Amino acid sequence: MLNITNLFVYNSPLEQFMVFNVFNLFSIEGVKFTNLAMNFLFVCFFIFILFYNYNYKVYGNNNKNIVLNSLYNFIKGIFKENVNLNVPYFFSYIFFVFLIIFFSNLLGLVPFSFTITSSIIFTFFFSISAFIHINITGFKIHGLKFFNIFLPKGAPTAIAPFLVIIEFISYNARVFSLAIRLFANMMSGHILLKILASATWALLYIYFPLSLLVTICPLLVLLIITFLELCIAGLQAYVFVTLLCIYFNEAIHLH
Repeated sequence: MLNITNLFVYNSPLEQFMVFNVFNLFSIEGVKFTNLAMNFLFVCFFIFILFYNYNYKVYGNNNKNIVLNSLYNFIKGIFKENVNLNVPYFFSYIFFVFLIIFFSNLLGLVPFSFTITSSIIFTFFFSISAFIHINITGFKIHGLKFFNIFLPKGAPTAIAPFLVIIEFISYNARVFSLAIRLFANMMSGHILLKILASATWALLYIYFPLSLLVTICPLLVLLIITFLELCIAGLQAYVFVTLLCIYFNEAIHLH
């Protein structure tokens, strides 16, 4: 009989997050191309194919245009709601950040794929690049007055130095909160899916055929968790770009 302990050792929930050189699988040494990079390029290629020869001003009746128009209008609504300024270049940035994170989250739900957004390097890259972009825009608009963002209006002079320090720390902590929020949510969800799938498979394998009745409830729970992960894939992308829009609006209006 199969030892259930060995079954879980060789199918660790953290195994799915391992970054490795793809070319090592084909005995090609000296070439560094990780599964993270491969999946990221796959997502970018998919988005390019999806938007190839697409004009958001033309509303066609085919399924592709309906999906793309829905995504475009959805992000446009988020942008208009949170940014009180017409900034087309930042909207384009927000739009494609949403698409990359959203499709990366969906790709991670495909069996034997790699969840790019479960890598802290990936999420931190998007977080720090957006943070730098927002600060540069703020300095271009306000100059040195941009530092007023660290001092709330109407703050007493006596505690102003302490407020500046607190605001400065909390302002820079946004970089880490953005990255960690996305990374932690995607990793925890996929770990839970892996544990439930492994436990269900172990029950099926060890106690077959009696396990067919026993595993009905775990299978239902697994399906529900999978559906929730699909919802979280879109929700986390939505939260990420919404926070970017809010931070961008604060940098422009200094409040």
